[in-house]
Amino acid sequence: MLLAVFPFACSEPIELRTDVEGGQLIIFGRITNGTFGNFVNVSRSGLAGEEPLPQSGALVRVVNSRGESLQLRENEPGNYEIPDGGSFGEVGVSYELEVSVGGKTYTTSAQELPENIGRETMSWELREVETISSAGIALTDNVASISSRTDFDELPDEFYLRWDIEEAYTYIGTFLPLGHFPLSGGAIQCYVENDLNEQRVFLHNGKENRAPAIPSRVYVDRTVDKSFQTLHYFNLIRSTINKETYDYWSKLDLIVNRQGSIFDVPPAPLPGNIQTEDDEVVLGFFEVVYADTTRLPLTRRDVPVTIYDECVKRGEEFQQLFTVPRDCRQCLADEGIVAESCLYCGILPGSGYVRPSYF
Repeated sequence: MLLAVFPFACSEPIELRTDVEGGQLIIFGRITNGTFGNFVNVSRSGLAGEEPLPQSGALVRVVNSRGESLQLRENEPGNYEIPDGGSFGEVGVSYELEVSVGGKTYTTSAQELPENIGRETMSWELREVETISSAGIALTDNVASISSRTDFDELPDEFYLRWDIEEAYTYIGTFLPLGHFPLSGGAIQCYVENDLNEQRVFLHNGKENRAPAIPSRVYVDRTVDKSFQTLHYFNLIRSTINKETYDYWSKLDLIVNRQGSIFDVPPAPLPGNIQTEDDEVVLGFFEVVYADTTRLPLTRRDVPVTIYDECVKRGEEFQQLFTVPRDCRQCLADEGIVAESCLYCGILPGSGYVRPSYF
């Protein structure tokens, strides 16, 4: 089956294949200090090779050490969030999870939301990278290498960190002349947000590493493409976590990036901190973290290279827009005149029509 682990609510899942035959409960969730990334996902493992099946209708509550309780609302099948995008996490307060589904209740022990530790200084570099095509032809790609240095004003006796890297940009489709497309003319616009961790887990053990800073390191090499034609954000989320959470993600990292001989023991399902009275093994994890986001904005002027935009039509390509029946947007895609994503940018992974608040 596939175990889906969500680094952040809007991110792509890390998929772990295990030898479980299906039906095993998976609970993954997070409470943070802000309004972003607070969610609980409830699902059951499918058969081998199938994705987990969302579990709707669960009762999901978060209870804090003050005795306050917040019920999460199901915004899509199997995914539960704080109503109206609110916040619940506060530094120094402890939180535990309660999930009731299938006639059983699943809980976690209390976790205290830690203080923010560290500060980021993000930077980037434009590089040329050589690749070999499937036909054996040498190609050169322009790549934006996104890096960051972490400094600590003070070093507590024990602290743990995790980093996630995301991107967000505006995607503008093909301009369709209103004279020929009176009902659907103009250019459609979407906002795309994508996880860029690519199966990597960035962790730091502040108990073992006492250096006052983490030297600048590259978090992602992003190929320069159409997405750099407009304002392009790279968002680095540094999460201050506890030791239990650090240990869980360390084990997850070993499974995802496992290397060894064919004689090694195969990866097993990774139990988390979800408990039930009959000792049922539940996959997934509930974490309480302080999340701090640093953003690096890049504009078209910052990237001095030629960028091909397949959505821009000029000359003969523009004239081809008039060869389809009047106002037939879909005809452009069917005839191969315009890429479908340039007509319906909502089909792109991570896309939506709501502008992120920080744009």
